[in-house]
Amino acid sequence: MKTTTDNDRYLRLSELADYSSLSVRTLMRFITDKGHPLPAHRAGRTYLVKKSDFDSWLDERRDLSAPRTVVRTGLTAAERAAYAMRGYTVIDHDNDKTTKD
Repeated sequence: MKTTTDNDRYLRLSELADYSSLSVRTLMRFITDKGHPLPAHRAGRTYLVKKSDFDSWLDERRDLSAPRTVVRTGLTAAERAAYAMRGYTVIDHDNDKTTKD
């Protein structure tokens, strides 16, 4: 008999809402998103999402989020470097310099 691990388990949207702290309505919006939909299987009127698929999708979505940019004036070189090391694109209008990670 095949055993399934916790990550291989399929969750109903209500269970996934509990797991993710998102509403069922938000999860439905993610499932129907045209650009980067949440992978789901439909069984009748019920949507099922594999827990591992949700975790992978969420990691990918974090990577697709808006670029992190800091627009500041009067930054020192050390401050610009500190922002850049954390993955920010720094735009310093005083010096007209852009520092990327």
